[in-house]
Amino acid sequence: MSGGFSFPQRESCGSWEGREPRPIVPISCDAARHPLPVNELAETWNFDVQASWDSPWNARLTAGIRNVFDEDPPVSFSTFAGSFDPSYEVPGRFWYLRYRQTF
Repeated sequence: MSGGFSFPQRESCGSWEGREPRPIVPISCDAARHPLPVNELAETWNFDVQASWDSPWNARLTAGIRNVFDEDPPVSFSTFAGSFDPSYEVPGRFWYLRYRQTF
């Protein structure tokens, strides 16, 4: 599930987006004897923000942050090394800066 909004202006725009991966229920390794889920992973929401500026020389400069609140995915003991399920985002906040030139 996701949702967001953007606010475009003449030479700039910005956006805010919230995403929640579909809840995951790990299944026991021995599903024949224990068909019930071992544990249900908690909900995790990730929020992203970005802003762009269009320059007079046909370029766009964009800056943003993925996972603004630095929300880590829930621990899943049925994955490798008791880490997180790979269908979740990689843990941590990610800053980015992008430059696009149009010729």
